[in-house]
Amino acid sequence: MKAFANKNKDVGYCQGMGFVSAIFLTYMDEEAAFWMLDYTVKKHKLQGYFAQAMPSLSVAFYKLQMLIKKFIPRLHHHFVR
Repeated sequence: MKAFANKNKDVGYCQGMGFVSAIFLTYMDEEAAFWMLDYTVKKHKLQGYFAQAMPSLSVAFYKLQMLIKKFIPRLHHHFVR
């Protein structure tokens, strides 16, 4: 995690990365897991989920809220109450 944060200064370190890294470490050695994390974050544009203030996470939660409101209005009403 420290090596990833040093390599990707714009992203840095976030506790949420530990869960992803743990899955990779289950199946491969440390170096391969490091490069897999680096590749995954870049390929799937996850920088905004792990960066300071997590800007992409706010957008994702908003989209989820709007989908629930549209497709499951009773649940949305329950959450609002």
